[in-house]
Order: sequence, then structure tokens, then C-alpha cells
Amino acid sequence: MSAPRATLRLQFNRAFTLRDATAAVGAYAALGVSHLYASPLQRARSGSTHGYDVVDYGEIAPDLGGLDALRELVAALRARGMGLVLDIVPNHMAASEENPWWRDVLAHGRASRWAEFFDVDWEPDAPELRGKVLAPFLATPLDDALARIALGADADGLCLEVDGRRYPLAPDSVELVADGADAMRDAGALAAAAARFGEDARRRPARLRELLARQHYVLAHWREAATRINWRRFFDIGDLVALRTDRDAVFDAVHAFVFRLYAEALIDGVRVDHVDGLAEPRRYCLKLREGLERAGAARPAALAEPRAYVVVEKILAADETLPDAWDVDGTTGYDFMDQCGAVLHDADGAAALDAAWRALGGDADFVAAYARPARREMLAGTLAADVDRVARAWRAAAADARDAAPAPAPAEARAAIAALIEQFDAYRSYLEPGRADAADRARLFAAAARACAQAPLPLRDAIRALLADLAVGAAAADAPERSRHLLRAFQQLMPAAAAKAVEDTAFYRYGRLLSRNEVGADPAHLALPREAFHAACAERLARTPDAMLAVATHDHKRGADARARLAVLSEAAVAPAWAALLRDWRAANASLRDHVDERVAPDPIDETMLLQTLIGAWPPDLRGDDADALGAFAARVVEWQRKALREAKRATSWAQPDEAYESACERYARAALDPGAASFARLAEFVERIAPAGALNGLAQCALHLTAPGVPDVYQGGDRWDHSLVDPDNRRPVAPAPPPRERDPATLLRGWRSGEVKRHVVVRLLQLRARHPELFRRGGYRPLVARGTFERHVVAFAREDAATGVVVVVTRFAAALVRDEPRVAPVRWDGTLLDVADATYRDALTGRVLHAAGGRLLVGDILAALPVAALVRIDAAAG
Repeated sequence: MSAPRATLRLQFNRAFTLRDATAAVGAYAALGVSHLYASPLQRARSGSTHGYDVVDYGEIAPDLGGLDALRELVAALRARGMGLVLDIVPNHMAASEENPWWRDVLAHGRASRWAEFFDVDWEPDAPELRGKVLAPFLATPLDDALARIALGADADGLCLEVDGRRYPLAPDSVELVADGADAMRDAGALAAAAARFGEDARRRPARLRELLARQHYVLAHWREAATRINWRRFFDIGDLVALRTDRDAVFDAVHAFVFRLYAEALIDGVRVDHVDGLAEPRRYCLKLREGLERAGAARPAALAEPRAYVVVEKILAADETLPDAWDVDGTTGYDFMDQCGAVLHDADGAAALDAAWRALGGDADFVAAYARPARREMLAGTLAADVDRVARAWRAAAADARDAAPAPAPAEARAAIAALIEQFDAYRSYLEPGRADAADRARLFAAAARACAQAPLPLRDAIRALLADLAVGAAAADAPERSRHLLRAFQQLMPAAAAKAVEDTAFYRYGRLLSRNEVGADPAHLALPREAFHAACAERLARTPDAMLAVATHDHKRGADARARLAVLSEAAVAPAWAALLRDWRAANASLRDHVDERVAPDPIDETMLLQTLIGAWPPDLRGDDADALGAFAARVVEWQRKALREAKRATSWAQPDEAYESACERYARAALDPGAASFARLAEFVERIAPAGALNGLAQCALHLTAPGVPDVYQGGDRWDHSLVDPDNRRPVAPAPPPRERDPATLLRGWRSGEVKRHVVVRLLQLRARHPELFRRGGYRPLVARGTFERHVVAFAREDAATGVVVVVTRFAAALVRDEPRVAPVRWDGTLLDVADATYRDALTGRVLHAAGGRLLVGDILAALPVAALVRIDAAAG
């Protein structure tokens, strides 16, 4: 098989296993995708809902059916000419007793054979942690937890049990429990020894403290992770421990099973999770490519691949490109998700949206007022221990550099590190020893210039010194190891700061328009000009034609169609009405607000976030007299709201939840969704008014997604309306839809709320890709120009090769032009023309035939049946 034609992302867990997918292969084939794209399948922590908390890289998760179930799925896929792409997690594992590597580190400390697999600082400043790892998993401080700590026994011997976790005892500490207990092999004898020790420890707590002191871990309250942790985490998640995948032994252990799966043709490629967390992404990607090529030599001849498919999860800044030197097929598509959404937003509504946001006390400058302050907060708060780690690496590197000045004092060093990362305008830099990258260096120097411009004089010297010492680590392939470590530690902190600050904080504070608060997007940029969208598509075709294209993912903040509906609020004809609704809704609901510690709950910012969420997530078929449906919707919304409030970290947070504020906000949300509430009818009427335009945007987004250069990924359920919210809402199992029923466009439009019209568009376009795979994979991309009164409401382009061509046309900015259906009536296009090749075309979505005599078509004719079209050239026009 070649690179995927189109993929379908599935989230596997206990509720949806490999055998469930096998039973649905026929439905997936009918949808028209060439490959399934699986969430991580290697063994994860028991009960994992997502698979990113891996505990064993050497097997397929038993919860999902194991290797036998994977073989059954792949056999069913191969029988239909389909393949499988696997999501892999090379950056981190679960810090769980189910993880044998981590458990061994807990038992043996630095002497463990796995100690060097994890990114642990074995010589931190804190004396009590030297040679040990912090275990910040207690529900309370240690002194309060002592009474809850019990001694137990499991298959590996004696262990401590507290707050639902087990910790193995260091072998040389077992003697404290009972003489000779370390030689015992009888489970009953071990249990008896543990019980005797527990009784004695309750009378003499010093015995338990002595036992704890002999361990290779230090039990601590989970809150202490932010300031004391001495191992790198995935972002700030305290039970995901980072790996040293840059070490050959670690790389081999993490990837051996993946290479075996590829050699056996059980997978056809991989999606690499969080590539920015790895020490040197370029080197990693090249090693991955090399390993897959070696494994590929053993694939069955019938399934031999010229090249494994490899995409990386990577968020690109607006002026950033994926380095060619990585030798991957592209990103997983956040960049396209941003571009495709932004071209459907109307810049003409920006002024009204800004005014409404400022009226609530919001600031229009996303970067200066939200993104950078959030980075500062994260680096001083939940990531403080990680900043300390970089500062220690800096001191060590400076001590090795005989020609350099010593590193600044710890406080100044931390401030310089935070200041430089705060001002960096991408996820991270990619400097490597001996590899000078001009763009990377320029971005880092620009960040340093901004940091110095805002820093007090003494700190400027420290920032410049940091920049110089980072340069030492990147200067030569044989740079001193401590300089290399500084460079690695600094650059691995950057993506954690970016993700936690922007996606998990600022996106929940900045509420001008939530459809632009999406992974991979920059909320500061409301809209994307058509010319820029076309340029991005042309560049992707030229550089990474097999890059993945996404409009929804397991990590999205809002589903594709929720964002598409909210995009309507940007239109000049709607933005003022949105501002009026917000004012009226807040006024009508004044009696529903509460006061918590002299703070209004919800405050204006949280209130507008809620209202936009209600508008975007409102199911298309929701009726005010359907109590059950309203109740289910309210339950989803309040689950989202609690997470949103805590992520914002304004009135409450995960670390310090204010349950009174959260409860007040929940009461408000539920009351506002009561049909008897004063504001309910106005909200329902507003959603009803903009919903057809939102559905039209959803169809436009769908058509762009499935025809632009790249490999489109349809997220599970994405062939129907997707008004989901952030996880866990967007990760719920989705049953495959039945085969699409053949219906005429008029019928589909009248019943648009069912989602059948979207499924029709998805299936027809995927079938079109299947009939013309090379056209969509390598065919040219040519922007097309509309002329006339409503030309700005059209986005169009041609995909062409020597054999044929397809003209794609979609409608946008249609709120003022549509009525009850997601389509602009032909007469309303007022003679707007589209310049195309002089030929005859058949619309793949409707079967209608159009003749472009003279190389022109009326947009009203092209879009007479549906708001999108895919015109396939069938012959040259006469004359």
C-alpha cells in the first residue's frame, strides 16, 4: 500500500475495543477511508480511556483485546484493501506500579537497570532527594498520610500501600519489617510480617519513618510536585514520567515492538505523539525512519512498502515550517485545522467582537495580555521545579566553560530562563550540537531581544549570558556534555510552558470568539484571507503532500461543527446581534448569578465563555420541550464548564479548587437551560437563526478538508455533525453510522439537522478521492477567482493532473444570505461568476452536469443544489 488516501481516527479503550472495530470494518470501508488511524494500542494503565499512559511497550493492551485482536482487525482491513496507522508515545510512560520499569526504579533507585531510561535528576539541590525520586502522589502532606500508610504484599514482595497506590520496598529495607523476611517466598508469611510491622508502627511511628527513609523514593503530597519534583513529566502531569528516548537503549526498547508490528504488516505507519517533548526531534525522526526501513525489508512481498507513513504531532507557528531534515511526511494537521477554520471567519466582524469583549473587561491583545502572562505564571507555578532543573543545568554548564563567566545566582538564573521562554513565539527551538539552523537561532535571538527590552538592567546580562551558554551547547558536535544537557533541558521545557500557558490557560481566559481558541490556532488572528489559505495549500503540496489534514482531533477544544457555527458570529451581519444577545442574556439572568467571597459567580468572562459554548455545542435537533435531551446537554455543558474554570485558573483551579464558585457556576448554567428561564427563548431563537449558516460552514469546512492537498483524517463520528466539547466529551465511543442512503439534495437540505447531508458530502468526496487517488495526492493546486457582487462569499480551487481535473467550490459568510436551509438560493448570487477551464463538468455530490462554455460558470448554477460542489471535468467543451 502507498501512503494513506484518507484515514479514520478511532479512540480505543475498554468501551471500544479492537474487536468492536473489527465488527465495523465494513462500515469504515463504506465511508471511503483507506486506513484506520488508531489511538495508542500498547499496554496502558488499567482502565485508561486514551492510551497515552503506557506501562509496557512490548504488548498490545489486553483491555483492547491483545495482539490476537489486532491481527483479526488487520486481517479484516486487508480483506478490503485497507491499512492501519498507529499512534505511538515515545516521550513518556505512566509513573505507575503497573509499569515494571518505573516500579524497578522505585525499588532499586539509581541502581535499577532502568534508572537511566527515565529523565531523572539524581543530584538535585535538595539533600533528601539525592539518589532518590520524588513520589508526589499522596492526597495529603506526609505527616497526615502516615496513619493511612499500610504494609502489604504482592507478587513482587512487600510493598507500601497508600491512597490507592503501591510502592515496592527497597530490598535492603525488608529487614526492618521482619528478620529473614527478605528470604521468604511464602505469600502468607510475607503478609503476616507486614501485619506485625503495621501494628508495631502504629504504636511507634518512628519505625514507619525509618522504613520510609530507607526507600529510593520520597513520598510527598501531590501539590509538592510543582516545586520539588526531580524528574521530567509530560507537561505538568505528575503521573506521566518522561523518557530519555535520545539514548539508544531507550529508543530500542520503546520501538522494538513497533518495528515488529511494521515488519509483520500489522501497521503501515505511525503518528508520533508530542514530538516536541523529545530531546532532538530531528535525530529521533531519522532514527525512527531508519528503524522502519529495516523492519520494512521483512514485510510480506504483497504488502511491501516503498516507505512507511510517518507524521508527527507538531504545532507550527504562523511563520514556521516543518523542517525537511526530519524526513517525515508531515504534521498531524493542526496547521490545516487552523487555516481551514480561519478562512471561514470574517474579518469584517472583528470590530464588533472586540467591542463586546472589551465591554466585559477583556483585553483585545491576546499575546501580551493572555499568552505571555500565562507562560510567566506557569513557569513560576506548576513548572517551577522544571525551571530549577534548567537553572541547575546552567550552573553546571557554566562551571565547565573555563572561558565563560559563572552562571547567575539561582533566583536570577530562574528569572532569565523564564523571561526568555516567555518571549519565545513558537513551541520550541531545535538547536542541536553541531547543527546551526539560521531560522531557529533568529527566533531565539528575537525572543532574547524582546525579553531584554522588558527586563530590568541586571537581568539583561543574565538573559544574554543564557543565550551565550545555550549557543555553546549547539556550537559543535563534541560540545561538553553539560552544555548539551543545558540545551536539551531548556528546549524540553519550552513546549511544556507553551502548551500549559496557551492551550490549557489562555484559551480559557480569552473569550473574544471561542472558535479561534483551538489547538494549533492563534486567537489573535480572527480570519485568514483566501489568498493566504491558497498559498498554504500550495506550499503543503510542494513540501509535504502526504501531511495529515485534521478538522477535529481527540485533543480539540470544540468539535468541527461547533467551531463552524461559532464562526458565524464573526460575520458582519451577525457580530452586532451577538453583542446584543450577550448584553440581553446577562441582564435577563442577573438574578441567577450568585456571590462567592464577594465575587460574582459566574463573572462576566466566565459568563460569555458559557454562552458561546451553549451556542456552539447546541445539538441541531435539540428542542426546548425535550426534557431528557436538555438534561443530557446540560450535563455535558457543566462537565465542560468545571474543566474550563479550572484550566483558566482565575477563580478556581485543579490545584486549588474553589468548589463554592464552581457550584454557583453550575447552578447558573443549569438554570439558564431551563425552558422557564427568562433568557432561554432568546438563546434558542438565536441558535435557530444562525444554525443554518453554521451548518453551511460545516459543509464548507468538510469539502475543503477532503479535497485540499494532504491526507484527510476523519475523526470518529466526523461524518455526522460534531458539536462535541473538549475531552472527555470528544473521546466518547461513537458507533459507526449505517451506510448512507441515496437521497436527492433537496431532501438532504430539508432534513439537514439529521446530519445526513454532511455524511452524504463526506462519503461522496471520499469516494471521489478513491477514484482519483493520484489527482488528490499529487495533482496541481490552482486558486480560482470569482467575480461579481458576492465574490467574497466563495472559496474555490482546481485540483488538476494530465488525466482530469476537479473544481472545488464552497460558500462562506452566508448568514445574511440563507434562510431555513444551509444553502444560498441561486437567485441570491446575483450573477456572480467563476472562471474555470473551458470544459464540461459533473458534480460528484449531485450528479448535475454543467457546461462552462467560454470558461465561465455562474456560482448560482454551481451551488444550486448544495452549498458546496466538486465538479469533475468529463470532456473539453465544444468550441
